[in-house]
Amino acid sequence: MKLIVRLLFATAALGVVLTLGLTSQENQAVVGMNPMKVNQQQYERIHEPAMFVNVNK
Repeated sequence: MKLIVRLLFATAALGVVLTLGLTSQENQAVVGMNPMKVNQQQYERIHEPAMFVNVNK
C-alpha cells in the first residue's frame, strides 16, 4: 500500500513538473528558436561599456 501511495505522489509530481515545463516553453518560444542569438545578446550586455562617471579625474 505504501508503495502505491509513493508511486502516486511521484507520478503527480512528475506531472506538475512536465506541465510547468510545457507552459514555460510556450512563453519563451522565441528564445528556444535561436539560442545563439540569445547568447550573443547576453555577451553584448555583459561587455558593453560601463555607464558611470569617473570621479577621480
